[in-house]
Amino acid sequence: MHPLPILFLRRLFRLPLLREIGLCIFCVFFLYGGQGLATIRDGGVDPNNLGKGEWIYYVSQATNHMSDSGGGVSRVASVTNIPSLMSFLNTNLHLQFVVVKAGNGDDVFPSAASPQFTSTLVNAAHAQGLKIFGYTRSFGTNLPGELSIVSNVFNAGGDGFIFDAEGEWVTNLGNKAASNAWWLCSTFRTNWPNKFLAHAPAADIQYRYGNPPSFPYKEFGYWCDVAMPQDYWNSWGMNSNANVNKYGTPAKGIEWMDSSYTIWENSLAALGNTPNGDSWTNAIKPLAPIASADDPGGTNIFGIPTQTFADITNWVYLLKTDTNVPALGGYKGCCFFRIGLQDTNNLLAGIAAATIGNPTNTPPPVIVSDIIVDNLDAGFSTTGSWSVNSTSSDKWDADYRYATATSGAATAIATWTPTILTAGNYDVSVWYPDGTNRTTNAPYTVLFNGGTASSNVNQRVNGGSWWVIASGKNFLKGTFGSVQLGNNASTNVVMADAIKFSYSTVQPSPTMSFNSISRLPDGRVRVQALSNRTNFIIEGSSNLVNWQTLTNGTISSNAVDYTDPVTNGIRRFYRGQVEP
Repeated sequence: MHPLPILFLRRLFRLPLLREIGLCIFCVFFLYGGQGLATIRDGGVDPNNLGKGEWIYYVSQATNHMSDSGGGVSRVASVTNIPSLMSFLNTNLHLQFVVVKAGNGDDVFPSAASPQFTSTLVNAAHAQGLKIFGYTRSFGTNLPGELSIVSNVFNAGGDGFIFDAEGEWVTNLGNKAASNAWWLCSTFRTNWPNKFLAHAPAADIQYRYGNPPSFPYKEFGYWCDVAMPQDYWNSWGMNSNANVNKYGTPAKGIEWMDSSYTIWENSLAALGNTPNGDSWTNAIKPLAPIASADDPGGTNIFGIPTQTFADITNWVYLLKTDTNVPALGGYKGCCFFRIGLQDTNNLLAGIAAATIGNPTNTPPPVIVSDIIVDNLDAGFSTTGSWSVNSTSSDKWDADYRYATATSGAATAIATWTPTILTAGNYDVSVWYPDGTNRTTNAPYTVLFNGGTASSNVNQRVNGGSWWVIASGKNFLKGTFGSVQLGNNASTNVVMADAIKFSYSTVQPSPTMSFNSISRLPDGRVRVQALSNRTNFIIEGSSNLVNWQTLTNGTISSNAVDYTDPVTNGIRRFYRGQVEP
């Protein structure tokens, strides 16, 4: 979900609109790829545009209301199993991918008898439009064993794999680290030539290992599609070394990561050729950093909180607006470690609000249940004289209503009003018990978003089943539409039983339009927009390049009304974006 007026190609892109105060700007956006950018992998995984993700250490904790390691803090009541977890990650956190622990070195995690990375997990992620990657904490001591973990992930249907290779490669392997990393990753690419591969090293290259060659950054980088440096500013902020804790903020953490990777990247050209005979500069790949989001309320050595809502959203915003980024194409992906240790007010809320990358993934199909309003339901009402009967065997539910037909204007009207949870196009069907004393022209009227549709139904035939009276009619979210039936019909009686609203297979393209942008007396800006979708994001920018999320939420009655608190008179552009 998220952007003055601009139209996107909608099934592939989210729909943005752009406008500046007093100026309407129309733009065209193009996607392009540059030389050296990584290849799009199986399943449509784009290393240059990963988007936003989360890491899961224990699936059992994540599915237990996203609780902590002790199970004592229940954070999200609705998450009780794998499908509800994946639904939350998609619908509430707006993720593009999820990373799940599949191994610990060469051991299946949590055990070979009960692996947590399964086809059930993968299918649930895919049903929500999420990419899912497995990972192992890589030690480099049993390389075939670690590759067996990779095999398990792909056999389960996983979209990619990440080697969480850290300090153990230095302490365990010494001068063998480089050759082992080359063998491990080159063998991965031989076995799975089109699969996504990443590694997750430390971000503070120079400080952590003294000099880059002691950790095989270039060997991992050469074969991997993406590097996921652990930009753990909160951990640095807790370090007693003043040369480290000075980087204990989101801005300073990114500064240190940028500096470390820039120095390393600039050193590669002088290192000669790889074992394949090409330059080590081919180890430079897109970066999708990891933020440590696992200590709500945590503070640095000076007692300043380091994992707040603002820390999370600012970190992502600073990645997107970074002018010193060493990553190819800029930062178009990031992720957070880890689910189960994230509170709802700060970490989960911040992750939900943050956006990164260009959303080009096709969303999963919308599944909307039929809405049936019976004469016994709260959505049914009448005026005039209607009788109740239950003798017909082809009725819907327990009984039905009927009224005597009359010529001229209707003296009795039945109304069915659905509660629409998902705005869109609906097919409308009627159910009635037929009989020889029924009218042949029961006058149904469908009141929808944009007009009305009338249909006269012969109630002497086709009873006891659903009979379509209108197709593809647009209904807003809420109780704005209805179906009415009057008794202004020829002869005998008019039957009122049940109405069904079925989400149509063909839906309108999502739209959003700014209908008013005005400056208030105190300098704030009020933005008003209309949309035919449910969820939205509004972003602001001073230059049409760097965008910051201002607000998001659920559209009420298809209208958005947002007031920007900025009052310093700077030029500001706005764009809105809605869900597919």
